[in-house]
Amino acid sequence: MRYFLAELPLFVDTPAIVGAEVSVFCYHRPPAVLRRLYGRELAWHPAPGQGFAVLASLN
Repeated sequence: MRYFLAELPLFVDTPAIVGAEVSVFCYHRPPAVLRRLYGRELAWHPAPGQGFAVLASLN
Protein backbone atom coordinates (compact mmCIF):
# COMPACT_ATOMS: atom_id res chain seq x y z
CA MET A 1 0.00 0.00 0.00
CA ARG A 2 2.84 2.42 0.78
CA TYR A 3 4.29 1.85 -2.70
CA PHE A 4 0.94 2.46 -4.35
CA LEU A 5 0.33 5.69 -2.44
CA ALA A 6 3.84 6.92 -3.21
CA GLU A 7 3.39 6.18 -6.93
CA LEU A 8 -0.19 7.48 -7.20
CA PRO A 9 0.78 10.96 -8.40
CA LEU A 10 2.77 9.36 -11.24
CA PHE A 11 -0.12 7.08 -12.18
CA VAL A 12 -2.46 10.03 -12.41
CA ASP A 13 -0.49 13.02 -13.75
CA THR A 14 3.15 12.44 -14.69
CA PRO A 15 3.03 15.22 -17.34
CA ALA A 16 2.42 17.87 -14.67
CA ILE A 17 5.16 16.45 -12.45
CA VAL A 18 7.89 16.32 -15.10
CA GLY A 19 6.74 19.18 -17.33
CA ALA A 20 5.85 17.02 -20.34
CA GLU A 21 2.84 17.15 -22.63
CA VAL A 22 2.15 13.42 -22.44
CA SER A 23 3.28 10.38 -20.50
CA VAL A 24 2.57 6.66 -20.70
CA PHE A 25 2.81 4.55 -17.57
CA CYS A 26 3.88 0.99 -18.43
CA TYR A 27 3.33 -2.13 -16.37
CA HIS A 28 3.83 -5.80 -17.14
CA ARG A 29 1.29 -7.00 -14.55
CA PRO A 30 -0.76 -4.04 -13.35
CA PRO A 31 -2.75 -4.29 -10.14
CA ALA A 32 -6.53 -4.35 -10.60
CA VAL A 33 -6.87 -0.85 -9.17
CA LEU A 34 -4.77 0.57 -12.03
CA ARG A 35 -6.94 -1.15 -14.61
CA ARG A 36 -9.97 0.38 -12.90
CA LEU A 37 -8.33 3.81 -12.65
CA TYR A 38 -7.42 3.92 -16.33
CA GLY A 39 -10.70 2.25 -17.29
CA ARG A 40 -12.45 5.24 -15.67
CA GLU A 41 -14.30 2.99 -13.24
CA LEU A 42 -13.26 5.09 -10.24
CA ALA A 43 -14.26 8.59 -9.19
CA TRP A 44 -10.69 9.84 -9.73
CA HIS A 45 -9.34 9.83 -13.31
CA PRO A 46 -5.92 10.24 -14.90
CA ALA A 47 -5.17 13.73 -16.21
CA PRO A 48 -5.37 14.49 -19.93
CA GLY A 49 -2.11 13.41 -21.53
CA GLN A 50 -1.56 10.57 -19.07
CA GLY A 51 -1.66 7.15 -20.70
CA PHE A 52 -1.28 3.57 -19.60
CA ALA A 53 0.11 0.50 -21.37
CA VAL A 54 0.39 -3.15 -20.42
CA LEU A 55 3.56 -4.76 -21.70
CA ALA A 56 3.40 -8.36 -22.86
CA SER A 57 5.98 -10.88 -23.96
CA LEU A 58 5.64 -12.48 -27.39
CA ASN A 59 7.03 -15.78 -26.08
